[in-house]
Amino acid sequence: MAILPKSVWVRAIALVFLCLCLTGVTPPAVATVSPSLEIPPELSKWKSWVLYGMEEKLCPARYNDSEMSACLWPSRLKLTIEENTGKFEQQWLVFRDVWAPLPGSPELYPNSVELDGKRVPVLLWGLVPSIWLSKGEHRVSGSFSWKELPDTLMIPCESGMLTLAVKGRLVEQPLIDSSGRLWIQKRDSDPILENRLDIRVFRLLKDTIPMTAIHHLRMNVSGQAREIRLNDVLLKGDIPLQLTSALPARIGPSGEVMIQVRPVFHLRGKNFQPI
Repeated sequence: MAILPKSVWVRAIALVFLCLCLTGVTPPAVATVSPSLEIPPELSKWKSWVLYGMEEKLCPARYNDSEMSACLWPSRLKLTIEENTGKFEQQWLVFRDVWAPLPGSPELYPNSVELDGKRVPVLLWGLVPSIWLSKGEHRVSGSFSWKELPDTLMIPCESGMLTLAVKGRLVEQPLIDSSGRLWIQKRDSDPILENRLDIRVFRLLKDTIPMTAIHHLRMNVSGQAREIRLNDVLLKGDIPLQLTSALPARIGPSGEVMIQVRPVFHLRGKNFQPI
């Protein structure tokens, strides 16, 4: 039997103790990562080393599902479009160092992009123009240039809310299709719909130990893109385990579900009931 180097054993032991400290002391947090993780002083200096490459485990909203972590939370994307130019601006809340997608495409590439007032390079990450953001709150801005006004502009799926102005005119209900294309030259004859929200909640209760509940929300949304808060989705005493949504969604500190909606989408959540 091969004998592992001492450094490997040290790292393995540190990883086990750190994981126990991160996951075994308290129930999963509802909305944010606990600021005071109970890590023994002897191991605290190993935290960054043990978690290297696994920083997404500290991101909120996806709880203990490491493959569904939500490490980016965008604010409203503001787009100003003119005949030969375009400008955009957006705030980001970032929970780990990560690539953040920008509006545009390889054909309509953003330029003069600034991060907190400083120029930064833009690279293609998965064929999407992106910039590297560190943990914290950031303001991102940039511009476009074109010879003639394009029909569409790609919008990242992470951006749920959008304010669009075309040639000085505010577009009341920007149209984003299922492919993520924002239609800039929308027909003037399109009717303006009022803000309406119809919600149907389907729940599947499983008599297991502990009892689990899967909530499926089917929403019909019309009108403007906006953020909504739902206070009665979770059952009393629920501890959220997983949240899945096509648009930005998270669970607030009081158990409310916050979603940046635009017309028509579905959300699915899973919790368990402590006995």
